Order: sequence, then C-alpha cells, then structure tokens
Amino acid sequence: MAMDGVDPLSLEAFERRAKEADERLRALETHFEKLEVNRSASPGHPVLENVLKELKVLESKLVDAKLKHVEMEKENTILKEQTSKLEYQVLHLKRAVRELEQ
Repeated sequence: MAMDGVDPLSLEAFERRAKEADERLRALETHFEKLEVNRSASPGHPVLENVLKELKVLESKLVDAKLKHVEMEKENTILKEQTSKLEYQVLHLKRAVRELEQ
C-alpha cells in the first residue's frame, strides 16, 4: 500500500542499500587493517611507496563510505518517522470511514 511517497518497497530497497553500504564499509576496514607497512623499509622504497599510495586510496574510500553511511542512516530515520506519521493518519482515516459507514 503506497502512503504519500513512502511505499514499503522503497523502504525495503533503502534498507537493503544501507546494509550493502555497511558490508562494503566493513570490507574496506578489514582490508585496511590487514595492510601492514614494513617499518624497516627505507624511505623511498618502491614497495613502501606503493603500500602508502594504496593506504591513501583506501582511506579516502573509507571516509567516503562512512559519510554515505551516515547520510543513509539520517535518511532512514526520516523515512521511519514519515512512515509512523502516515500509519497514524491511516488509523484515524479508517476509524472515520467506519464511523461514516455506521
């Protein structure tokens, strides 16, 4: 049942995307934690430079994913509030219709 712009399928899709974003974020965090920098490598060492470049890229992706996650959580909260308000309105509308039918 569609309710003024918030239908259950849209909410389900949003929650699925939020879950996928969480999973991607966890995967990035895990990958980031697994990377180890060889502390004994001298500055300018090609392997160390490549690892540092990869760390910077992953850090950027992680920050982006966290920001997107926060945005999605805010959107989810708003949608839940809207759904709650609409369900309350539906309840009262049904009650009014029943009273009119009597």
